[in-house]
Parts: sequence; C-alpha cells; structure tokens
Amino acid sequence: MSDQHPKDNVKQARDLARRGWLSVLVMRRGFGASDGPMPVQLTCAGTSLLERFEGDADDLEATLSTIAQRPDADTTRVIAIGVSAGGAAVTALSARNPPGLAAVINVSGGLRSESCPKEDALVSAFRSYGTKSHVPSLWIYAKNDSFFGPELVERMRAAFLEGGGDAKLVMLEPEGKEGHAMFGTTSGRMKWLPEMDSLLRFLKLPTWTNADVS
Repeated sequence: MSDQHPKDNVKQARDLARRGWLSVLVMRRGFGASDGPMPVQLTCAGTSLLERFEGDADDLEATLSTIAQRPDADTTRVIAIGVSAGGAAVTALSARNPPGLAAVINVSGGLRSESCPKEDALVSAFRSYGTKSHVPSLWIYAKNDSFFGPELVERMRAAFLEGGGDAKLVMLEPEGKEGHAMFGTTSGRMKWLPEMDSLLRFLKLPTWTNADVS
C-alpha cells in the first residue's frame, strides 16, 4: 500500500474529467505518501471491519469538505468511486449520506487478510451499511477476481440489500489473468466505464454518449 501514488490513476481521472467531472484522486491515510498511519490496523483478533471502514470514510468525508471550498466544485453533484479497499470505503461513506453524494461506484470492493479469513466480517459490514445508505450504488466485479469471487460478492450484495441498501451488481466475464486488477488495465476500463456511463445517464448526471465522440 505504501507504494501507491495518485499518478497510478491519472488515466482514470482523465476518463472522468473528459465526461465533465472535477476529478479528485484520494490517498487515504496509510496509503502512498499520505499523512499519518492507517487509522485502524487490520488484525486477526478483530471480528468487525466497521471501525476500519469508518476511518476510511472519515478521510473521504474530509476530502469532500476540502474540495467544497474550491470555486469550480459543484457540491450538489458528487460521485465516489472506490476500488478494492476503496470500494468498501465509498460504501461506508454512502452510509453517512453526505449532502450532494449522488452515486457510489464500487469496483472490486472489499477487504481481505492474507493471514486470517475476514469474509464473514466483510459481509456483516456491508449488511450494516445497507441499513443506513440511501445513495444509489453500482457494484462491478469480474468473475476471475481472486480476492472477491462471485460467491462472496453475492453474499455481500445480498446482505447489503437485506439491510435496505440500493445496489446494482454487474458481474463481468473474466478480465485478463486477474480480474481484481481490471480498474487499472486498458481492457478493464473499456468494460467498467460503460457500466458507469449507464448509471450516470440514468441519474441524469454528466457523462458522454457514443454520439459525442463519433
């Protein structure tokens, strides 16, 4: 995580900017060269992921407050996109229903530990957020995601819906050698971006159509 840098996602930021959005790349605490340690460390002894995700949501909410001070920011129309642990983070943010948050896009989202299983805690966290979130969300995963496979993703989504959340799941066909990496690959972006565009058009939010670039 310390090796991550905002420049790793410049292509995705440009994808959004070309659709009319002010793109902001967020390095949460514990990632890259961000300030301070990760707010909550993941341990095998812990049975809940809520405290960890709430710390992530704190960083995202602080980002929204900071960006709102810019004269070119429209705080009435905000979307939050998160990948991997960031997908869980934007889901946690949606449970706070901050003003102006119009949609959340969770790409390959979740959290895992290589040393101990956390699947049940992950499902439980998403159920909790489903009871609070009133923000439309789009979940995009690939069938060959070795971190979060289709069976686990369906458990997470079912729990979120049982809680009352609003989530559309798109399970893409296998992407490359590792579906969990589809957010950053060129071929992966060609698959998840159109799904995002469909949601944005449905919500009447800025995006483009094929006619705009033909």
